[in-house]
Amino acid sequence: IEVVLVFLVFAPRRLRAFAGWSILLLEVLIALTGPRSAYGAIAARLRAAEPGSDFARGIRRFGVLLVRVMMVIVILVFAANQLLGAPLAESLLFSVALAVGSGSRSEITTHPFDSRLVPLLG
Repeated sequence: IEVVLVFLVFAPRRLRAFAGWSILLLEVLIALTGPRSAYGAIAARLRAAEPGSDFARGIRRFGVLLVRVMMVIVILVFAANQLLGAPLAESLLFSVALAVGSGSRSEITTHPFDSRLVPLLG
């Protein structure tokens, strides 16, 4: 619809006004009926909070623990480097690299697709 608007620049004024109002009304109609369409129902199901299993909660808590440990490592290594007189930027980069490198070996990887999307793919 927006592609047609470019060509309406050369149209008479009444046609441009009619086209503008028509497009505006169509977009309002789409916005109002969107949640009641099939795509709106799929979007609502995907937005709904899925009840988490004990395993999912455990993985989430483990991830939070990893982040906290990495933050402690960054702060401690940064403070130690500053006490030893290392440059500020180098200390920060080194402490972040050390924390990320130590956490990457113990992370758990998951499948790149959301399990709720699998029925839609196929």
